[in-house]
Amino acid sequence: MSVLGKLLSKGMQRQAARAEALRRAGIEPIVPDHLRGEDLVGRGVEDQITGGVRPLQEAAERYMRDAGIDYRPQRQFVEVDPEFATRVAKAYEEMKHNPNDPMVRAAYQKMIEETVAQYEALRRAGYKFDFMPEGRDPYGNPRNAIKDLVQNKRMLVFPTEAGFGGPASKHIDVSDNPLLMKVGEKWSGKDVTANDLFRAVHDAFGHAKEGVGFRARGEENAFQQHMTMYSPLAARAMATETRGQNSWVNFGPYAAKNRRASPADTEYAPQKVGLLPDELVFGRTVRADLLRRARELERSMGY
Repeated sequence: MSVLGKLLSKGMQRQAARAEALRRAGIEPIVPDHLRGEDLVGRGVEDQITGGVRPLQEAAERYMRDAGIDYRPQRQFVEVDPEFATRVAKAYEEMKHNPNDPMVRAAYQKMIEETVAQYEALRRAGYKFDFMPEGRDPYGNPRNAIKDLVQNKRMLVFPTEAGFGGPASKHIDVSDNPLLMKVGEKWSGKDVTANDLFRAVHDAFGHAKEGVGFRARGEENAFQQHMTMYSPLAARAMATETRGQNSWVNFGPYAAKNRRASPADTEYAPQKVGLLPDELVFGRTVRADLLRRARELERSMGY
């Protein structure tokens, strides 16, 4: 069995065990079919790339139903709370790079397993991914990448090997980052890492599924969309990689510069591996109470 197959099998087994434990605890999976195809409430035209994309919404719902995980996607377009986002940025800045901590390692492993399963769900739905050609971004901006995904069910991904963190990462040994593991997949003959898969999956289920953008508001809404597709343990690692890093970019030490910068000139967050406080992971989300309850259950299961 390939590395990808082993990760997928292991992740599905864990999801099945967790789903059964949640049912015994009275947390029944919910997949709201009636919400499919609707745009986020409260979002203006300036906030979106597209409206809701039905094939991606169906793929997400099918994945969640098969995994037996409660799925209540965010339906209200949220504004960014600058005070909260600044707290997240400060917490990320102060967070230690600690990939060998048992809880950090467990959270990232769960995130990788569930990301692999979501990637497989996208492939089954007909979506294809590949690397951008060396030294060239054919899209020009991330919005065009999303339009390619929506219109053609394909997307080119910036390869992790070509850039993983900017100057802020120069004092961090990223070699022990679990997202750099090779998953046994190849695009254009090159090995695919877990980080490559996450970039593809997050753009699909975070940004494209509801058509939200890539500035501060879009990134927060993409986080809230996508985090509902992860178990609470995996969501903690996913929050570090999305809400944590994006808050650092938009509300951290280089916030003023980044607000006016192009993607090429943006100061990106240091690629630290760690976990933010739970109130900054689950706070200001539509599922905060349910996720906290599920998180407590996962602790009781030894995760």
